[in-house]
Amino acid sequence: MDKRYACSVKSCLSEIEIIRELSFVHLTYYKLR
Repeated sequence: MDKRYACSVKSCLSEIEIIRELSFVHLTYYKLR
């Protein structure tokens, strides 16, 4: 496996995780309002 490819995949996954956490925070925030 190419190291650069693995790095890009890992960064992409971490970005997805961040987006999921942010959307989760938004959902809970709107539910609390």
